[in-house]
Amino acid sequence: MRPAPRGRTVMPPAKEENEMVNGIPGDRRVAMLQQALGGLAGRQQAIAGNIANVDTPGYQRRDVEFEGALRATMGGSDTQLATTTMGHIARASSRPSLLGGADGVQGHSTTGRNDGNDVDIDYEMTRMAETSLRYQVLTAAASSRFMMLKEVAR
Repeated sequence: MRPAPRGRTVMPPAKEENEMVNGIPGDRRVAMLQQALGGLAGRQQAIAGNIANVDTPGYQRRDVEFEGALRATMGGSDTQLATTTMGHIARASSRPSLLGGADGVQGHSTTGRNDGNDVDIDYEMTRMAETSLRYQVLTAAASSRFMMLKEVAR
């Protein structure tokens, strides 16, 4: 893992030899889903730790940032939608994506506490629900992809 700002873990891009699906050559979607699910699982663990330490004096919240590494694996940026007709609606660049905010990192300002703990329980519970929902969506996408591959193999 690369060095990261205090309290933040940055996940490195996935390496091809570590992929669970080496038997499916050229299927980058499954590898990206795997990396995203791993990042979300790590984030969920960090959030659980933050919630568990909400009353621990001096505790600094932790987060897992994996969106940048995932975007690098995907080729650098989000796929742009083609607007071929004036009637098409352009995608807003500030619109949140499945991976997170527009830039993949969502800022959080904390209110200082006298004991040095910077965990905001409301923020952490919101992030937990959001991360859980994203994990469920990506799990469904992976399941759908495997079902499609299974049908093709028949």
